[in-house]
Amino acid sequence: MDIKVTKRKGVHRIAIAGEATIYEVSTTTEVIGESLRKADEVRLDLSGIGEMDSAFCQVVLAAMRQGEHDGKKVELTKQSPVSEKMMRVFLKMHGE
Repeated sequence: MDIKVTKRKGVHRIAIAGEATIYEVSTTTEVIGESLRKADEVRLDLSGIGEMDSAFCQVVLAAMRQGEHDGKKVELTKQSPVSEKMMRVFLKMHGE
């Protein structure tokens, strides 16, 4: 997995590519958490994801909830077909 963070005027754009699975959850959680602490807005670009599991979906959902709790905007800006399908199924299963 590859994570790139671009910072500009209070907005952090996090582009994630490759495999987004349970094995990358710890690293991803740290990167997103740091951006949530430092930025007013976090944009997640999942367009480069080729494989994704439910553990990674939980990280994305947790980030969105934390942002809402902290009064910060967290949004999915781009998605790959895989990430779009996984997030849709995951959110439906969890009543979101």
